[in-house]
Amino acid sequence: QGAMGAVYVGTHQTNGKRAAIKVMTPPNPQAAQKLAARFEREIKLLGKFRHPNIVRFFGASEDRGIRYYAMEYVEGKSLEDVLEREKILALSRAVLIITQSCE
Repeated sequence: QGAMGAVYVGTHQTNGKRAAIKVMTPPNPQAAQKLAARFEREIKLLGKFRHPNIVRFFGASEDRGIRYYAMEYVEGKSLEDVLEREKILALSRAVLIITQSCE
């Protein structure tokens, strides 16, 4: 759950592959228009990237007025979760994470 949406795990009906589905869920009607523009920019930007360290964009649509997009599902923990659990990372691991992020 984030500022403009929630992410769910979905399964493609034809090929059975898992995907992350981000659904726009504005906190209130007043924020909906502003967040919709931001959501659309996010869709356009994600669709342009082709890099092993960035999730692949699959497509976007709308159903019953709810805007969403599908992207590659990546198993694992967020960096926030790792840092919360481990508190301090080994230097070599921190450098690897930073290098991958910068790429």
